[in-house]
Amino acid sequence: MNGLTRDEIEERAKRSFSCGGNTFNDIYSCRGGYHQFNETVDELIKHDSTEICKLHTTKEVLVSLIKNVLLKTELIEAVDISKKEEKSDEQIISFKEYKLVFDGKEWINQGLVKYCQPQKLIIRRKEEKGYQYSLFYNPSLIESPLNTRWNCEYKIINETTGLSMTIGGNASVGVIQFIENFGYFEGKKGENKYRIEPSFVLAILCGIVSEQTIETYTEYVNIKSSSLKQTISTLYSRLKLTQDFSEANWINKQITKSELLLKQNEEKWDTCTKQLKNYLIYDY
Repeated sequence: MNGLTRDEIEERAKRSFSCGGNTFNDIYSCRGGYHQFNETVDELIKHDSTEICKLHTTKEVLVSLIKNVLLKTELIEAVDISKKEEKSDEQIISFKEYKLVFDGKEWINQGLVKYCQPQKLIIRRKEEKGYQYSLFYNPSLIESPLNTRWNCEYKIINETTGLSMTIGGNASVGVIQFIENFGYFEGKKGENKYRIEPSFVLAILCGIVSEQTIETYTEYVNIKSSSLKQTISTLYSRLKLTQDFSEANWINKQITKSELLLKQNEEKWDTCTKQLKNYLIYDY
């Protein structure tokens, strides 16, 4: 893969240091890692290839759909609904929010055209200081088209169902390039916000909701809910052990914040699940 060995790629992918670390492979790693220690690039590619076959489509179709929704946003075909520059984080250079009605019929494969409907989307574009280098960046291949970097991301939300996905990069670099060249959608399901679920692409951009979509979303919800509950449990354990008043006060605030977040997320998850079931295509 771009002149890199599988071992080099795996070492980069499983690191979880801040982007732009001090060692050679740190530079090409990312916060949180691309996939789990018990996952490999090859296994993930094989798994997602099987999932795509079950959806009766191809990775090329999924790439075309994502590329074109991003291009329509970048070419200002979307309506800018940004209320203000939201820069709560010093790393954020700019934040924009758009509304777009996207019709994927032009790019969907023929067998799925009858299910594809125009979708109302909310698209949030964020640009940050610093760059994320590609997992497959090889400095020894100076002219390689895979030697890319980016500093933006897009969150695409389906207004009807609330289902969303986050695209790291843009229409030509980032996860789009990973999928297009290798069929690599990233890993760490439910933990890595930049992983692209094949079934989510069809559901969000075309309104094609399958059993696969709902099963995957339920899996995501369970992972995220379990993680939040574990955080709350750990905070309560720390609270019992501490004898420092200021620390106890800080922990209590964190517990309140985490419990509120869990409640809000559970409401959002329930609403999204119900909406997905309402739009489930049974004969798909």
